[in-house]
Amino acid sequence: MLNLQEFPAPPGSGEVTACECEGMLRSHDAVTAATIAQNMLGSGESILESESHESVRPALGKQDAQLAFTAKPRLPASIALAYRQRGVLGCLEQLSESCSGGPEDSRASHVVGAVTSALLSALTVANKMTAIIAPNTRLPMLERSSSTKTQCSSSAGGGSNSNIVSMSWHGVSRRLAVGYTDDSVRIMSQRPLQPLLKHRTQRAIAQVHWLPYSMSVVCVACEAGVLLWSVDPSSVVTRPSGACITLLPSSPYSSPSPAVMAPHPQGMFVSASCGDGGVSVWDVSLLSSVRIQEAGTVTHMLYSPDATQLLLVMLHPPTVRVFNTSDWSLMEWVCKSTVSSCAWSRCSRYIVFCTTQPSCLYCVCPDTADNSATMLAQLSRVQLLDSGGETVSIGGTVLQLVWGGERLVVLFEECCYIALFHTHTMKMAYGGLIKGPDDCVAVTASFHPSQPSLLTVAWSNNSLQHIPLVYTSRQGVAAGSANITLSASLNANLTLNSSLAAYTNTAFNNTGFLNNTGFLNNTSCL
Repeated sequence: MLNLQEFPAPPGSGEVTACECEGMLRSHDAVTAATIAQNMLGSGESILESESHESVRPALGKQDAQLAFTAKPRLPASIALAYRQRGVLGCLEQLSESCSGGPEDSRASHVVGAVTSALLSALTVANKMTAIIAPNTRLPMLERSSSTKTQCSSSAGGGSNSNIVSMSWHGVSRRLAVGYTDDSVRIMSQRPLQPLLKHRTQRAIAQVHWLPYSMSVVCVACEAGVLLWSVDPSSVVTRPSGACITLLPSSPYSSPSPAVMAPHPQGMFVSASCGDGGVSVWDVSLLSSVRIQEAGTVTHMLYSPDATQLLLVMLHPPTVRVFNTSDWSLMEWVCKSTVSSCAWSRCSRYIVFCTTQPSCLYCVCPDTADNSATMLAQLSRVQLLDSGGETVSIGGTVLQLVWGGERLVVLFEECCYIALFHTHTMKMAYGGLIKGPDDCVAVTASFHPSQPSLLTVAWSNNSLQHIPLVYTSRQGVAAGSANITLSASLNANLTLNSSLAAYTNTAFNNTGFLNNTGFLNNTSCL
Protein backbone atom coordinates (compact mmCIF):
# COMPACT_ATOMS: atom_id res chain seq x y z
CA MET A 1 0.00 0.00 0.00
CA LEU A 2 1.26 3.44 -0.92
CA ASN A 3 1.79 6.19 1.63
CA LEU A 4 2.29 9.93 1.22
CA GLN A 5 5.32 9.70 3.49
CA GLU A 6 7.23 7.97 0.67
CA PHE A 7 6.75 10.75 -1.88
CA PRO A 8 9.86 12.62 -3.06
CA ALA A 9 10.58 16.04 -1.58
CA PRO A 10 8.00 18.58 -2.81
CA PRO A 11 8.99 21.93 -4.36
CA GLY A 12 9.96 24.62 -1.91
CA SER A 13 8.87 28.23 -1.49
CA GLY A 14 9.08 30.25 -4.70
CA GLU A 15 9.05 27.16 -6.93
CA VAL A 16 6.29 26.10 -9.30
CA THR A 17 5.84 22.75 -11.04
CA ALA A 18 6.58 23.20 -14.74
CA CYS A 19 6.18 19.75 -16.31
CA GLU A 20 6.78 16.03 -16.03
CA CYS A 21 9.86 14.65 -17.77
CA GLU A 22 11.62 11.28 -17.47
CA GLY A 23 9.00 10.17 -14.97
CA MET A 24 9.78 13.07 -12.62
CA LEU A 25 8.18 16.46 -12.01
CA ARG A 26 10.39 19.46 -12.78
CA SER A 27 10.05 22.65 -10.73
CA HIS A 28 11.45 26.15 -11.29
CA ASP A 29 10.57 29.72 -10.43
CA ALA A 30 7.23 30.97 -11.73
CA VAL A 31 8.57 32.75 -14.82
CA THR A 32 10.88 29.92 -15.88
CA ALA A 33 8.18 27.30 -15.25
CA ALA A 34 5.70 29.18 -17.43
CA THR A 35 8.27 29.53 -20.21
CA ILE A 36 9.20 25.84 -20.12
CA ALA A 37 5.56 24.74 -20.15
CA GLN A 38 4.76 27.07 -23.06
CA ASN A 39 7.73 25.83 -25.09
CA MET A 40 6.69 22.21 -24.52
CA LEU A 41 3.13 22.99 -25.55
CA GLY A 42 4.48 24.29 -28.85
CA SER A 43 4.45 27.62 -30.70
CA GLY A 44 4.82 30.99 -29.05
CA GLU A 45 1.14 31.75 -28.63
CA SER A 46 -0.71 31.27 -25.40
CA ILE A 47 -2.94 28.23 -25.08
CA LEU A 48 -5.74 30.41 -23.72
CA GLU A 49 -6.40 34.14 -23.83
CA SER A 50 -5.84 35.23 -20.23
CA GLU A 51 -7.90 38.42 -20.36
CA SER A 52 -11.27 39.21 -21.86
CA HIS A 53 -12.18 42.46 -23.57
CA GLU A 54 -15.36 42.69 -21.54
CA SER A 55 -15.41 43.52 -17.86
CA VAL A 56 -17.70 41.56 -15.57
CA ARG A 57 -19.75 43.34 -12.97
CA PRO A 58 -19.80 41.55 -9.61
CA ALA A 59 -23.08 39.86 -8.90
CA LEU A 60 -25.12 41.25 -6.03
CA GLY A 61 -25.99 38.93 -3.21
CA LYS A 62 -29.56 38.09 -2.31
CA GLN A 63 -29.41 40.28 0.77
CA ASP A 64 -28.21 43.22 -1.35
CA ALA A 65 -31.13 42.75 -3.71
CA GLN A 66 -33.59 42.63 -0.82
CA LEU A 67 -32.26 45.90 0.60
CA ALA A 68 -33.22 47.66 -2.63
CA PHE A 69 -36.89 47.41 -1.62
CA THR A 70 -38.25 49.16 1.45
CA ALA A 71 -41.40 47.07 1.73
CA LYS A 72 -40.95 43.69 3.39
CA PRO A 73 -43.10 40.70 2.44
CA ARG A 74 -45.74 39.52 4.85
CA LEU A 75 -45.07 36.63 7.18
CA PRO A 76 -46.29 33.64 5.08
CA ALA A 77 -44.58 34.92 1.93
CA SER A 78 -41.36 35.73 3.80
CA ILE A 79 -41.20 32.22 5.28
CA ALA A 80 -41.65 30.64 1.85
CA LEU A 81 -38.93 32.88 0.43
CA ALA A 82 -36.59 32.05 3.32
CA TYR A 83 -37.10 28.32 2.77
CA ARG A 84 -36.35 28.68 -0.93
CA GLN A 85 -33.12 30.58 -0.22
CA ARG A 86 -31.82 29.06 3.02
CA GLY A 87 -33.82 25.93 3.79
CA VAL A 88 -35.44 24.89 7.07
CA LEU A 89 -33.10 26.90 9.25
CA GLY A 90 -33.85 29.99 7.16
CA CYS A 91 -37.54 29.56 7.97
CA LEU A 92 -36.79 29.48 11.69
CA GLU A 93 -34.56 32.54 11.46
CA GLN A 94 -37.18 34.48 9.51
CA LEU A 95 -39.94 33.45 11.92
CA SER A 96 -37.87 34.46 14.93
CA GLU A 97 -37.02 37.83 13.38
CA SER A 98 -40.63 38.54 12.39
CA CYS A 99 -42.03 37.64 15.78
CA SER A 100 -39.42 39.63 17.70
CA GLY A 101 -40.35 42.72 15.69
CA GLY A 102 -44.11 42.36 16.30
CA PRO A 103 -46.31 44.58 18.47
CA GLU A 104 -45.73 44.58 22.20
CA ASP A 105 -49.31 43.48 22.94
CA SER A 106 -49.04 40.45 20.70
CA ARG A 107 -48.51 37.69 23.22
CA ALA A 108 -48.60 34.97 20.57
CA SER A 109 -45.75 36.63 18.69
CA HIS A 110 -43.56 36.65 21.79
CA VAL A 111 -44.32 32.99 22.49
CA VAL A 112 -43.56 31.91 18.91
CA GLY A 113 -40.41 34.06 18.89
CA ALA A 114 -39.17 32.51 22.13
CA VAL A 115 -39.85 28.97 20.89
CA THR A 116 -38.07 29.51 17.57
CA SER A 117 -35.10 31.15 19.29
CA ALA A 118 -34.78 28.21 21.65
CA LEU A 119 -35.03 25.79 18.74
CA LEU A 120 -32.33 27.68 16.83
CA SER A 121 -30.05 27.56 19.86
CA ALA A 122 -30.63 23.82 20.24
CA LEU A 123 -29.84 23.21 16.57
CA THR A 124 -26.64 25.26 16.85
CA VAL A 125 -25.51 23.27 19.89
CA ALA A 126 -26.38 20.00 18.12
CA ASN A 127 -24.33 21.06 15.12
CA LYS A 128 -21.31 21.86 17.31
CA MET A 129 -21.59 18.51 19.07
CA THR A 130 -21.84 16.75 15.71
CA ALA A 131 -18.73 18.59 14.52
CA ILE A 132 -16.80 17.36 17.56
CA ILE A 133 -17.96 13.74 17.28
CA ALA A 134 -17.83 13.53 13.46
CA PRO A 135 -15.84 16.46 12.00
CA ASN A 136 -16.89 15.78 8.39
CA THR A 137 -20.61 15.53 9.18
CA ARG A 138 -23.09 18.39 9.42
CA LEU A 139 -26.81 18.53 9.97
CA PRO A 140 -28.54 18.79 6.56
CA MET A 141 -30.72 21.74 7.56
CA LEU A 142 -27.69 23.66 8.82
CA GLU A 143 -25.82 22.98 5.61
CA ARG A 144 -28.58 24.69 3.65
CA SER A 145 -28.74 27.66 6.01
CA SER A 146 -25.79 29.32 4.33
CA SER A 147 -26.18 31.13 1.03
CA THR A 148 -26.40 29.02 -2.06
CA LYS A 149 -23.25 30.62 -3.33
CA THR A 150 -21.26 29.45 -0.31
CA GLN A 151 -22.84 26.01 -0.48
CA CYS A 152 -21.89 25.64 -4.11
CA SER A 153 -18.33 26.71 -3.41
CA SER A 154 -17.93 24.24 -0.57
CA SER A 155 -19.30 21.32 -2.56
CA ALA A 156 -17.17 21.87 -5.63
CA GLY A 157 -14.34 24.05 -4.40
CA GLY A 158 -13.56 22.56 -1.02
CA GLY A 159 -14.31 25.75 0.92
CA SER A 160 -11.27 27.56 -0.49
CA ASN A 161 -11.21 31.27 -1.25
CA SER A 162 -11.24 30.79 -5.02
CA ASN A 163 -14.08 32.05 -7.17
CA ILE A 164 -13.69 29.10 -9.55
CA VAL A 165 -16.17 26.29 -9.00
CA SER A 166 -15.69 23.91 -11.92
CA MET A 167 -14.06 23.75 -15.33
CA SER A 168 -14.13 21.45 -18.34
CA TRP A 169 -12.10 21.15 -21.55
CA HIS A 170 -13.89 20.74 -24.85
CA GLY A 171 -13.34 17.29 -26.32
CA VAL A 172 -11.61 18.30 -29.58
CA SER A 173 -10.91 22.03 -29.45
CA ARG A 174 -8.99 24.54 -27.38
CA ARG A 175 -11.94 25.86 -25.39
CA LEU A 176 -12.20 25.73 -21.63
CA ALA A 177 -15.50 26.35 -19.82
CA VAL A 178 -14.95 27.78 -16.33
CA GLY A 179 -17.75 28.25 -13.78
CA TYR A 180 -17.52 30.84 -11.01
CA THR A 181 -19.26 31.47 -7.71
CA ASP A 182 -20.86 34.63 -9.08
CA ASP A 183 -23.16 32.35 -11.12
CA SER A 184 -21.36 32.96 -14.41
CA VAL A 185 -19.56 30.70 -16.89
CA ARG A 186 -16.67 31.95 -19.03
CA ILE A 187 -15.72 30.20 -22.28
CA MET A 188 -11.96 30.68 -22.62
CA SER A 189 -10.14 30.14 -25.88
CA GLN A 190 -7.39 31.65 -28.02
CA ARG A 191 -9.87 34.10 -29.48
CA PRO A 192 -10.00 37.60 -27.96
CA LEU A 193 -13.81 37.35 -27.60
CA GLN A 194 -14.72 35.07 -24.71
CA PRO A 195 -18.46 34.40 -24.26
CA LEU A 196 -19.88 34.98 -20.80
CA LEU A 197 -22.87 32.80 -19.87
CA LYS A 198 -25.09 34.36 -17.24
CA HIS A 199 -28.83 34.12 -16.60
CA ARG A 200 -31.21 34.73 -13.71
CA THR A 201 -32.11 31.02 -13.65
CA GLN A 202 -28.43 30.05 -13.37
CA ARG A 203 -27.84 30.23 -9.62
CA ALA A 204 -25.55 28.20 -7.37
CA ILE A 205 -23.38 26.62 -10.08
CA ALA A 206 -22.01 23.22 -9.05
CA GLN A 207 -20.66 21.65 -12.27
CA VAL A 208 -19.73 22.66 -15.81
CA HIS A 209 -19.30 20.11 -18.63
CA TRP A 210 -19.15 20.18 -22.39
CA LEU A 211 -21.66 17.84 -24.01
CA PRO A 212 -19.63 15.14 -25.82
CA TYR A 213 -19.80 15.06 -29.64
CA SER A 214 -21.08 18.63 -29.70
CA MET A 215 -19.16 21.73 -30.70
CA SER A 216 -21.42 24.22 -28.97
CA VAL A 217 -23.42 22.78 -26.03
CA VAL A 218 -22.29 23.48 -22.45
CA CYS A 219 -24.05 21.75 -19.54
CA VAL A 220 -24.30 23.75 -16.31
CA ALA A 221 -25.64 22.10 -13.14
CA CYS A 222 -27.24 24.65 -10.82
CA GLU A 223 -30.09 25.07 -8.36
CA ALA A 224 -32.79 25.14 -11.05
CA GLY A 225 -31.57 21.90 -12.64
CA VAL A 226 -29.30 21.50 -15.67
CA LEU A 227 -28.97 24.33 -18.19
CA LEU A 228 -27.91 23.47 -21.74
CA TRP A 229 -26.23 26.50 -23.31
CA SER A 230 -25.82 26.56 -27.09
CA VAL A 231 -22.69 28.66 -27.77
CA ASP A 232 -21.75 29.05 -31.43
CA PRO A 233 -17.92 28.92 -31.62
CA SER A 234 -17.92 31.26 -34.65
CA SER A 235 -20.25 33.84 -33.14
CA VAL A 236 -19.02 37.29 -32.13
CA VAL A 237 -21.64 37.64 -29.40
CA THR A 238 -20.01 37.78 -25.97
CA ARG A 239 -23.23 37.64 -23.92
CA PRO A 240 -25.59 34.95 -25.31
CA SER A 241 -29.22 35.57 -24.47
CA GLY A 242 -31.73 33.36 -22.72
CA ALA A 243 -32.87 32.04 -26.09
CA CYS A 244 -29.70 29.91 -26.12
CA ILE A 245 -30.78 28.03 -22.98
CA THR A 246 -32.59 24.71 -22.66
CA LEU A 247 -33.55 23.80 -19.10
CA LEU A 248 -33.70 20.26 -17.75
CA PRO A 249 -35.69 21.24 -14.67
CA SER A 250 -35.52 19.89 -11.18
CA SER A 251 -38.58 18.67 -9.32
CA PRO A 252 -40.85 21.48 -8.03
CA TYR A 253 -40.83 19.77 -4.64
CA SER A 254 -37.05 19.48 -4.39
CA SER A 255 -34.99 21.27 -1.76
CA PRO A 256 -32.92 24.32 -2.83
CA SER A 257 -29.63 22.59 -3.61
CA PRO A 258 -27.46 22.43 -6.76
CA ALA A 259 -27.96 19.56 -9.15
CA VAL A 260 -25.44 16.78 -9.80
CA MET A 261 -25.05 15.72 -13.42
CA ALA A 262 -23.10 13.44 -15.76
CA PRO A 263 -23.18 13.81 -19.56
CA HIS A 264 -23.34 10.57 -21.54
CA PRO A 265 -20.00 9.86 -23.31
CA GLN A 266 -21.85 9.74 -26.64
CA GLY A 267 -23.65 13.03 -26.01
CA MET A 268 -27.18 11.64 -26.35
CA PHE A 269 -28.24 11.76 -22.70
CA VAL A 270 -27.58 13.72 -19.52
CA SER A 271 -28.12 12.08 -16.15
CA ALA A 272 -29.04 14.45 -13.34
CA SER A 273 -29.95 14.33 -9.67
CA CYS A 274 -31.62 17.38 -8.15
CA GLY A 275 -32.70 18.25 -4.64
CA ASP A 276 -35.35 15.52 -4.36
CA GLY A 277 -32.64 12.81 -4.40
CA GLY A 278 -33.93 11.01 -7.48
CA VAL A 279 -31.84 10.32 -10.57
CA SER A 280 -33.23 10.95 -14.05
CA VAL A 281 -31.74 10.21 -17.46
CA TRP A 282 -32.64 12.96 -19.94
CA ASP A 283 -32.82 12.54 -23.70
CA VAL A 284 -31.23 15.79 -24.89
CA SER A 285 -32.94 15.81 -28.29
CA LEU A 286 -36.45 14.89 -27.08
CA LEU A 287 -36.20 16.65 -23.69
CA SER A 288 -37.82 13.65 -22.01
CA SER A 289 -36.55 11.80 -18.96
CA VAL A 290 -36.66 8.36 -17.38
CA ARG A 291 -36.26 7.99 -13.63
CA ILE A 292 -33.87 5.25 -12.47
CA GLN A 293 -33.72 6.09 -8.74
CA GLU A 294 -36.34 7.61 -6.50
CA ALA A 295 -34.61 8.54 -3.25
CA GLY A 296 -31.26 9.27 -1.68
CA THR A 297 -28.71 12.08 -1.70
CA VAL A 298 -26.30 11.86 -4.64
CA THR A 299 -22.95 13.64 -4.29
CA HIS A 300 -21.10 12.36 -7.39
CA MET A 301 -22.19 10.93 -10.72
CA LEU A 302 -19.97 9.61 -13.53
CA TYR A 303 -20.44 7.56 -16.70
CA SER A 304 -17.77 5.05 -17.58
CA PRO A 305 -15.78 6.02 -20.71
CA ASP A 306 -17.43 3.22 -22.72
CA ALA A 307 -20.90 4.35 -21.52
CA THR A 308 -21.85 0.88 -20.26
CA GLN A 309 -22.02 1.83 -16.56
CA LEU A 310 -23.18 4.76 -14.46
CA LEU A 311 -21.48 5.44 -11.13
CA LEU A 312 -23.35 7.10 -8.24
CA VAL A 313 -22.00 8.08 -4.83
CA MET A 314 -24.63 8.30 -2.09
CA LEU A 315 -24.31 10.29 1.11
CA HIS A 316 -26.59 8.48 3.61
CA PRO A 317 -25.44 5.77 4.03
CA PRO A 318 -22.07 6.21 2.29
CA THR A 319 -22.51 3.99 -0.74
CA VAL A 320 -20.93 3.51 -4.16
CA ARG A 321 -23.49 2.33 -6.70
CA VAL A 322 -22.88 1.16 -10.26
CA PHE A 323 -25.76 0.83 -12.73
CA ASN A 324 -25.47 -1.26 -15.87
CA THR A 325 -26.91 0.98 -18.59
CA SER A 326 -28.17 -1.96 -20.67
CA ASP A 327 -30.73 -3.18 -18.11
CA TRP A 328 -30.12 -0.77 -15.17
CA SER A 329 -29.14 -3.59 -12.85
CA LEU A 330 -27.42 -2.42 -9.70
CA MET A 331 -24.24 -3.20 -7.75
CA GLU A 332 -23.23 -1.32 -4.63
CA TRP A 333 -20.52 -1.07 -1.98
CA VAL A 334 -21.32 0.34 1.46
CA CYS A 335 -18.46 2.32 3.02
CA LYS A 336 -17.71 3.09 6.65
CA SER A 337 -17.22 6.82 6.04
CA THR A 338 -18.24 9.46 3.51
CA VAL A 339 -16.94 9.10 -0.05
CA SER A 340 -15.35 12.41 -1.01
CA SER A 341 -14.50 11.76 -4.70
CA CYS A 342 -14.34 9.07 -7.37
CA ALA A 343 -13.03 8.44 -10.90
CA TRP A 344 -13.17 5.86 -13.71
CA SER A 345 -10.16 4.36 -15.44
CA ARG A 346 -9.96 4.92 -19.19
CA CYS A 347 -10.55 1.20 -19.85
CA SER A 348 -13.85 1.41 -17.88
CA ARG A 349 -12.87 -1.57 -15.73
CA TYR A 350 -11.75 0.12 -12.51
CA ILE A 351 -13.22 2.65 -10.12
CA VAL A 352 -11.13 4.52 -7.60
CA PHE A 353 -12.71 6.44 -4.74
CA CYS A 354 -11.61 8.13 -1.53
CA THR A 355 -13.10 8.04 1.95
CA THR A 356 -12.84 10.74 4.58
CA GLN A 357 -12.27 8.87 7.88
CA PRO A 358 -9.62 7.75 7.38
CA SER A 359 -8.52 9.37 4.15
CA CYS A 360 -7.79 6.36 1.94
CA LEU A 361 -7.81 5.52 -1.76
CA TYR A 362 -9.72 2.38 -2.77
CA CYS A 363 -10.22 0.50 -6.02
CA VAL A 364 -13.07 -1.76 -7.16
CA CYS A 365 -13.57 -3.72 -10.36
CA PRO A 366 -17.30 -4.27 -11.04
CA ASP A 367 -16.64 -6.77 -13.86
CA THR A 368 -14.87 -9.38 -11.72
CA ALA A 369 -16.43 -12.06 -9.55
CA ASP A 370 -14.47 -10.89 -6.50
CA ASN A 371 -15.64 -7.27 -6.50
CA SER A 372 -14.44 -6.34 -3.02
CA ALA A 373 -12.75 -2.96 -2.58
CA THR A 374 -8.94 -2.93 -2.36
CA MET A 375 -7.05 -0.22 -0.49
CA LEU A 376 -4.39 1.36 -2.69
CA ALA A 377 -3.03 4.30 -0.71
CA GLN A 378 -3.17 5.95 2.69
CA LEU A 379 -3.76 9.68 2.17
CA SER A 380 -3.85 10.96 5.74
CA ARG A 381 -2.00 14.21 6.44
CA VAL A 382 1.76 13.83 6.90
CA GLN A 383 4.72 16.16 7.37
CA LEU A 384 7.45 16.30 4.73
CA LEU A 385 10.58 18.36 4.13
CA ASP A 386 10.45 20.34 0.89
CA SER A 387 13.42 21.06 -1.36
CA GLY A 388 14.26 24.11 0.74
CA GLY A 389 14.38 22.17 4.02
CA GLU A 390 11.09 23.55 5.39
CA THR A 391 8.39 21.33 6.88
CA VAL A 392 5.13 21.24 4.92
CA SER A 393 1.84 19.35 5.38
CA ILE A 394 0.66 16.98 2.67
CA GLY A 395 -2.60 15.07 2.38
CA GLY A 396 -5.82 15.06 4.35
CA THR A 397 -9.39 15.00 3.12
CA VAL A 398 -9.53 14.47 -0.64
CA LEU A 399 -11.25 17.21 -2.61
CA GLN A 400 -11.14 15.69 -6.11
CA LEU A 401 -9.81 12.71 -8.04
CA VAL A 402 -8.98 13.22 -11.73
CA TRP A 403 -7.82 10.26 -13.84
CA GLY A 404 -6.53 11.10 -17.30
CA GLY A 405 -4.67 8.61 -19.46
CA GLU A 406 -2.11 6.94 -17.21
CA ARG A 407 -1.95 9.68 -14.59
CA LEU A 408 -4.09 10.04 -11.49
CA VAL A 409 -4.06 13.37 -9.61
CA VAL A 410 -5.41 13.82 -6.09
CA LEU A 411 -6.46 17.26 -4.83
CA PHE A 412 -6.68 17.85 -1.08
CA GLU A 413 -8.64 20.32 1.01
CA GLU A 414 -6.51 23.07 2.55
CA CYS A 415 -3.33 21.67 1.03
CA CYS A 416 -0.98 23.54 -1.32
CA TYR A 417 0.17 20.35 -3.09
CA ILE A 418 -1.40 17.89 -5.53
CA ALA A 419 -0.40 14.22 -5.43
CA LEU A 420 0.41 12.65 -8.81
CA PHE A 421 0.32 8.85 -9.25
CA HIS A 422 1.46 6.76 -12.23
CA THR A 423 -1.07 4.10 -13.22
CA HIS A 424 0.71 2.01 -15.86
CA THR A 425 -0.94 -1.38 -16.49
CA MET A 426 -0.85 -3.46 -13.31
CA LYS A 427 1.20 -1.01 -11.25
CA MET A 428 0.50 2.18 -9.34
CA ALA A 429 3.54 4.24 -8.41
CA TYR A 430 4.56 7.56 -6.95
CA GLY A 431 4.72 10.38 -9.48
CA GLY A 432 5.46 13.40 -7.33
CA LEU A 433 3.84 16.45 -5.77
CA ILE A 434 2.59 19.34 -7.91
CA LYS A 435 2.86 22.87 -6.54
CA GLY A 436 1.38 26.12 -7.82
CA PRO A 437 1.84 29.70 -6.60
CA ASP A 438 2.89 30.11 -2.99
CA ASP A 439 0.10 29.78 -0.39
CA CYS A 440 -2.44 28.78 -3.04
CA VAL A 441 -4.75 25.77 -2.78
CA ALA A 442 -5.87 23.76 -5.80
CA VAL A 443 -9.60 24.20 -6.39
CA THR A 444 -10.17 21.87 -9.34
CA ALA A 445 -8.23 20.15 -12.12
CA SER A 446 -9.01 18.78 -15.56
CA PHE A 447 -7.25 16.72 -18.23
CA HIS A 448 -7.93 17.49 -21.87
CA PRO A 449 -10.12 14.61 -23.15
CA SER A 450 -8.26 14.08 -26.43
CA GLN A 451 -4.85 15.01 -25.01
CA PRO A 452 -4.46 13.63 -21.46
CA SER A 453 -0.84 14.84 -21.58
CA LEU A 454 -2.21 18.31 -20.76
CA LEU A 455 -3.27 18.91 -17.15
CA THR A 456 -4.94 22.19 -16.22
CA VAL A 457 -5.19 23.23 -12.55
CA ALA A 458 -7.24 26.08 -11.10
CA TRP A 459 -5.72 27.64 -7.97
CA SER A 460 -7.30 29.65 -5.19
CA ASN A 461 -5.91 32.93 -6.56
CA ASN A 462 -8.09 32.41 -9.68
CA SER A 463 -5.08 31.52 -11.84
CA LEU A 464 -5.00 28.63 -14.33
CA GLN A 465 -1.85 26.54 -14.70
CA HIS A 466 -1.23 24.25 -17.70
CA ILE A 467 1.16 21.40 -16.93
CA PRO A 468 2.44 19.15 -19.78
CA LEU A 469 3.09 15.55 -18.77
CA VAL A 470 5.58 13.62 -20.95
CA TYR A 471 5.48 9.84 -20.64
CA THR A 472 5.39 6.72 -22.80
CA SER A 473 1.89 5.34 -23.13
CA ARG A 474 1.52 1.64 -22.42
CA GLN A 475 -2.05 1.35 -23.62
CA GLY A 476 -1.14 -1.46 -26.01
CA VAL A 477 0.33 -3.54 -23.22
CA ALA A 478 -2.73 -2.99 -21.07
CA ALA A 479 -5.12 -3.92 -23.88
CA GLY A 480 -3.28 -7.18 -24.59
CA SER A 481 -3.31 -8.36 -21.01
CA ALA A 482 -6.09 -10.82 -20.24
CA ASN A 483 -6.14 -10.46 -16.45
CA ILE A 484 -5.33 -6.99 -15.16
CA THR A 485 -5.32 -6.24 -11.46
CA LEU A 486 -4.50 -2.78 -10.23
CA SER A 487 -2.13 -3.04 -7.28
CA ALA A 488 0.16 -0.64 -5.44
CA SER A 489 3.88 -1.14 -5.94
CA LEU A 490 6.76 0.84 -4.50
CA ASN A 491 9.23 -0.31 -7.15
CA ALA A 492 7.15 0.53 -10.24
CA ASN A 493 8.67 4.00 -10.61
CA LEU A 494 12.14 2.51 -11.19
CA THR A 495 11.10 0.77 -14.40
CA LEU A 496 8.98 3.78 -15.34
CA ASN A 497 11.90 6.22 -15.19
CA SER A 498 14.21 4.00 -17.21
CA SER A 499 11.62 3.41 -19.92
CA LEU A 500 10.89 7.11 -20.34
CA ALA A 501 14.50 8.28 -20.46
CA ALA A 502 15.14 7.47 -24.12
CA TYR A 503 11.79 8.87 -25.23
CA THR A 504 12.01 12.22 -23.49
CA ASN A 505 15.57 12.85 -24.74
CA THR A 506 14.31 12.79 -28.32
CA ALA A 507 10.98 14.47 -27.60
CA PHE A 508 12.59 17.61 -26.24
CA ASN A 509 14.71 17.98 -29.37
CA ASN A 510 11.52 18.69 -31.32
CA THR A 511 9.65 21.99 -31.24
CA GLY A 512 7.10 20.59 -28.82
CA PHE A 513 5.78 17.16 -27.93
CA LEU A 514 2.19 18.25 -28.51
CA ASN A 515 2.96 19.64 -31.97
CA ASN A 516 3.28 16.12 -33.38
CA THR A 517 -0.29 15.32 -32.41
CA GLY A 518 -1.66 18.44 -34.06
CA PHE A 519 -3.53 19.53 -30.93
CA LEU A 520 -2.24 23.04 -30.46
CA ASN A 521 -1.28 23.87 -34.02
CA ASN A 522 -4.32 22.44 -35.78
CA THR A 523 -6.47 25.43 -36.68
CA SER A 524 -9.37 23.18 -37.65
CA CYS A 525 -10.00 22.57 -33.95
CA LEU A 526 -11.34 26.10 -33.69
